[in-house]
Amino acid sequence: MNRMNYSLSKGLTPHQISTMHQKTLEIVQEVGIEVPHKEILKFLSQYNGIKIEKPRVKFADWLVDKYATNHSYPTEEFSQGYTIVSGAYEQNVLDMDTGEIRVATLRDLVELTKLADSYGTVGSAPVRPVDLPTPLQEIAMYKVSWQNSSKRAKGIFDANPKSSVDIAKYICEMAQVAGKSFSVGIWINSPFQTFSNELETLYHFLDKGVPLWVATMPIAGATAPIFMVGAYI
Repeated sequence: MNRMNYSLSKGLTPHQISTMHQKTLEIVQEVGIEVPHKEILKFLSQYNGIKIEKPRVKFADWLVDKYATNHSYPTEEFSQGYTIVSGAYEQNVLDMDTGEIRVATLRDLVELTKLADSYGTVGSAPVRPVDLPTPLQEIAMYKVSWQNSSKRAKGIFDANPKSSVDIAKYICEMAQVAGKSFSVGIWINSPFQTFSNELETLYHFLDKGVPLWVATMPIAGATAPIFMVGAYI
């Protein structure tokens, strides 16, 4: 077994990157992903290269390569040198006056958004204002971010267990009024799972001309292999 040499100065070798790519295609094609949503399964069944074995969906390697090559994600905020990304959605904060850890509030959201903006960082809302009713928490994260920073929250909506189609629609309208871009996406859970309520939000925007995306957030040693190449795959 070759020893992997990974650092900020050298990074992964072309061979390691190629291996990661091929192994990823094997997983997508042979294991697939769980999609517990009847309408989305029906939609996917129309396409060549997709095999549905309820509730799992498997994608042919050539189909993945085709869409990975032809589609890209806006990277304008990362185009100049390096960028520090901070956030997202922490429900607790360290009180700077008392030194105690406590639940985050709307005031914390405002102050930390301004602080993050002063350092020029980009990213999601820094905290979730737990002192607000659940439906208003997510709305406030976008509203406060847009009012207090040009770089926070953007218009990237993460469908999650606390969100709903109505909340997503409201924030989409807010984005249009505020002149912000808007996209909707979900985070794949280990092991290769999605959830019906998050998929319902995605499905609502399927024919609305809104950019849709899917991403992962693996934690090496917890929800992903501890070794770097395995975690990437």
